[in-house]
Amino acid sequence: MSNVSGIDKVSGQSFDYIIAGGGGCGLTLAARLSEDPSTAVLVLESGGANLNDPELLHAALFGSHFGKPQYDWAHNSVKQKHLNNRSVYFSRGKGLGGSTAINFLGYCKPPARHIDDWETLGNPGWNWEAHQEMLERIERFQPPPEDIQIRSKTDPSAWKFGRNGQLLVGIPSIQDGELKLTEAMENAGLRPAPQPYNGDPNGWFWCASTCDTETYTRSYSTTAFYLPNKDRPNLSVLTDAHVRRVLTQPGAAGNLTATGVEFGYGGDIHSVRATREVILSAGALKSPQILELSGIGRNDVLSKIGVPVKLDLPGVGENMQEHMALAMSWELKNEFP
Repeated sequence: MSNVSGIDKVSGQSFDYIIAGGGGCGLTLAARLSEDPSTAVLVLESGGANLNDPELLHAALFGSHFGKPQYDWAHNSVKQKHLNNRSVYFSRGKGLGGSTAINFLGYCKPPARHIDDWETLGNPGWNWEAHQEMLERIERFQPPPEDIQIRSKTDPSAWKFGRNGQLLVGIPSIQDGELKLTEAMENAGLRPAPQPYNGDPNGWFWCASTCDTETYTRSYSTTAFYLPNKDRPNLSVLTDAHVRRVLTQPGAAGNLTATGVEFGYGGDIHSVRATREVILSAGALKSPQILELSGIGRNDVLSKIGVPVKLDLPGVGENMQEHMALAMSWELKNEFP
């Protein structure tokens, strides 16, 4: 599946960049970094490859992967006081593609002002204009067929999408029931969003999907960023390789310098060295865990689990917030088809 022929090609070796996690961000970064043929890039993914898997590619099967160990970490939270003491299920993708392989394919963009806030908080260049430019580099928008445009009264030429990227984005179909729903929203005073894909999504709009609208198959980080680049000699991807911790050495002023990672493979523990950077791209739940197991985090938390503290960083692993979905349904009277 890549130029890695075995663990012997990785264990004890050196790479310029080591990326922990072959999900949405990990594979995208790997594709970008390996554009430089003089740079050696390694991706370590804890799950399997799951290549050409119809369960992932068939767009209509979204949601069927939840709870299956091959595709999903299936985390559960501790009991939540304000949810009647219930535990919350956290589905997180496992395998190449990460959560982009098992999500509901919805493709939305945030309000421009939210992205501009990053720059306001002290990050020069992290603004909506730059964000939109980067997204357009990876997007390949597929406009809806003309008959759907007419029926839905949409003009996709006004939607802000890239046309030449690797990630397929489109509106696969618009059904009569959905058109009725938009009429109901209009009658209720709810207006369409002025620029749903260009910074102002306040209102209702047709949500794009990361889907090939010709084959109705999922477009995700594996198909968009890994498969087209898998034969690059400087890109190595090893699956079933579970990163355990980041290897570090003391740096100046009490800081740490990442020198490599330790990972499990085939029941054994291996290590690999990084000459430039170690990139943690294991998601909102796994990246903090790797840091904590590496001795980076809250002193009191690490002491309880017997991990020597290398850097007391209280914010690691804290303030996790998840967006919630609330669904409601009604039974219609018989006279409504």
